[in-house]
Amino acid sequence: MVTMMQRSRCLFEPLNLGGLTLANRIAVSPMCQYSGEDGAANDWHLQGLGSLSLSGAALVIVEQTAVEPAGGISPWEGGGPLAPDAGAWATVAPSAISFDDHWPAPQALDEAGLARIRDAHANAARRADRLGFDLVELLAADGFLLHSFLSPIANRRTDSYGGSLANGMRYPLEVAAATREAWPRRKPLGMRITRCDWVDGGITTDEAGIFASELCAIGWV
Repeated sequence: MVTMMQRSRCLFEPLNLGGLTLANRIAVSPMCQYSGEDGAANDWHLQGLGSLSLSGAALVIVEQTAVEPAGGISPWEGGGPLAPDAGAWATVAPSAISFDDHWPAPQALDEAGLARIRDAHANAARRADRLGFDLVELLAADGFLLHSFLSPIANRRTDSYGGSLANGMRYPLEVAAATREAWPRRKPLGMRITRCDWVDGGITTDEAGIFASELCAIGWV
């Protein structure tokens, strides 16, 4: 039986992730600060990330970073979508299904849009490499775009990107493969996924496991 003390000791042991060795197994998760200016980091991030880097955690993950302006998220104030006169932009999704009656319906992505966003992920990975990042993590959880393709609740497509688990996984896997091609093999690459939608008809734990296996098959760590 593993004791609590043994578990605590493991927490401070090194961890190898591909070509990256972490001094311990403590990581600071990405936390949205809603403080970027036109998509760029500023003194707020320098101060915040600088202090976290001195915390003793071996890994600090910066907050969510959109691969193009339309992928950004709006401030939490008001608890709803931005109004058109507040600078709202058109959102995209697998299908034109709104969050609820008070939210505008997103645009269903066509082939050109799918290719543009796939390539934007790869280009973002190249920029991250040039900036010296050690690890990249894609977001396919919490209702964001890649998760929406995986979830039958949001994905009602009738083409090759919807209608079955294999089809729903197709686009996130295409984005993953393009990012893996752009990101150096010596650096670890991960994806944050939702294990279960907790809603009837949503993605299940078993299906999330199948998706994770497919990610491993294309060389993810």
